[in-house]
Amino acid sequence: MYDVLFHVRAQKAYDRLPPKVRRQITRAIESLRADPALARNVAPLPGAFEGLLRLRGGAGSVVVSVDRKERVVLVLALGPRGDIYKKGP
Repeated sequence: MYDVLFHVRAQKAYDRLPPKVRRQITRAIESLRADPALARNVAPLPGAFEGLLRLRGGAGSVVVSVDRKERVVLVLALGPRGDIYKKGP
């Protein structure tokens, strides 16, 4: 089982989400706990975001970093699809 940690900015963005979107994102993040490589709707990010993964959860996207050695998923950024990549993680 992987531990899930939130970056401070990601936690603030999560707290501001509407309840419905928060539930969708929570379900998506929870799917990473067993094994991020097997989770649905996960894809590696290209270019400047290389090494990070994108996870879709309902109307939002989540950018995460996975440390397989420490078994930790770090949520770096989350928000509406498209907008999340403008600021960068």
